[in-house]
Amino acid sequence: MTSLEGEAPQAVIKPNPRNNPVIFKIFHNVQFNIVQHKKYVKEMIKLYKKIEANQFRESFKNALLYLFTFGDTSANVDRVIQFVATFCTSLDDEEEFLMFIFNIVFECQCVSGPSVRYRASQLLAAVLSALGEDASLDDDLCDKLLESQMQRLQDTRGAVRCRAALALQRLQNPMEPDDEVGLTERSPRVRRVVEEILIPSWLSSFQGNIIDLLKAIRLDNANDAKDSQYVAGKLLEPLFKRLQTSELLEWLPTDKNLRLIPAEKLNKETAWYWRHLAEHLQSIDDDETLETILPDLVLGMLLRVYDATDPIGRDALQVLITDTLTGDYGVLSADVIRSFVYALQLAVPDVSRRLDIVCRVLSALRDAPDGEAAPPAPRAQLRVSLNVAMEAQEEAVADIQKKLEELNLQTAPVAPIPIPTMKEVNSDPETLNKCLTILNCALSTPQLKTLTPMLEMMFNELELEMKGNPEVLDNALVTMALYGMLDKEFAKKHKAFFFKNVR
Repeated sequence: MTSLEGEAPQAVIKPNPRNNPVIFKIFHNVQFNIVQHKKYVKEMIKLYKKIEANQFRESFKNALLYLFTFGDTSANVDRVIQFVATFCTSLDDEEEFLMFIFNIVFECQCVSGPSVRYRASQLLAAVLSALGEDASLDDDLCDKLLESQMQRLQDTRGAVRCRAALALQRLQNPMEPDDEVGLTERSPRVRRVVEEILIPSWLSSFQGNIIDLLKAIRLDNANDAKDSQYVAGKLLEPLFKRLQTSELLEWLPTDKNLRLIPAEKLNKETAWYWRHLAEHLQSIDDDETLETILPDLVLGMLLRVYDATDPIGRDALQVLITDTLTGDYGVLSADVIRSFVYALQLAVPDVSRRLDIVCRVLSALRDAPDGEAAPPAPRAQLRVSLNVAMEAQEEAVADIQKKLEELNLQTAPVAPIPIPTMKEVNSDPETLNKCLTILNCALSTPQLKTLTPMLEMMFNELELEMKGNPEVLDNALVTMALYGMLDKEFAKKHKAFFFKNVR
């Protein structure tokens, strides 16, 4: 397998005369792409049935050990590992050969070479994944695999720890409610090791600084922000249980007087910590401490723990929410908008009054400001047509008046027919998406049981533009689905558009 890329082995390996060259040739061929894997799996199975079992296993093991000497950045090796996993789970006597593979993994778990430890954990994760969701393992074997991978979670090499975590995850059953993945998984022993040994050791590596630990586990990809926040919450749960409240407060950088995090210290990690600490204090009914870290009014997700029992506080909260949603404070993400509309339920418990506020918010967002630039071309054309029509009308009225005068008929002067002015509205995709996000969140309340006239009016005002703009299609489909859940006739009327565009 001389074409394998990545970290080359340090010593030149001499061919073993007992090795079967066909096995090594197949390993060499499958490294380039996965398209031919099915073909080579069949060839390997034929060879497995043809030659003596011990000879096959010895050659197969030697080929694997040679493969394990390559570094963790080789895509070629990754493809060979995937082929091995597919082959192992395609045999008739699958269970017996899998035990042979697992024994190789156990032998390689504690060797000095980090590449070997990495590839062994990678192979284990690949084989377990290839077994499928319905596969089951002997309890003793499962415990042995768990023990070996738990040891790898404390490996000095980060890449090895990552592969071990993937293997551990596959040993769990995420489809069962009582068998959760991660820090609350099924095995008390694994959970205890993670909560009492692994996480405290991580925290010790950062000199006890919880914020630095959260920065270390944050994923850099913006698309993984929700995953990072979820992991942060799971990571903080055991720390909140183990540490004293006074220790937890030391790492919250809030101003003691304003009870706010200064702008220069506000980031994702401090915001996560602030939120989860507030939720923890609320869960243990430590209201006295909670009051020392929450300001008089809290934005975003922290609105969920705000006390809205005071009427004056509810009014202030309503003003803040409507001002934030309608004001020029930059682009608000969909999650932020949903948090504010959700908080509106706390400020305005009555659903009818709340819908009225939502209607006014949508109108404020859609109304064009005074002195706006020239209207879009279609409206300009309509205005030109209106002016032409008005001139023609004036000429026709003048002709009629002239004929009446000639006939000496007394007639009152014909008053000009008032032409209603066209009110400009914002219909850009950003505004429409914001309006639909607000409306969808308002529709999601369980208090809403039927389609009200006000909801019909809001839909009618948005219908043409939301149906004709592909940039708001996702939110438009959600809106129609929510409306359809409230009214059967509405669902029938709009089902053609819905099913035409749903994907």
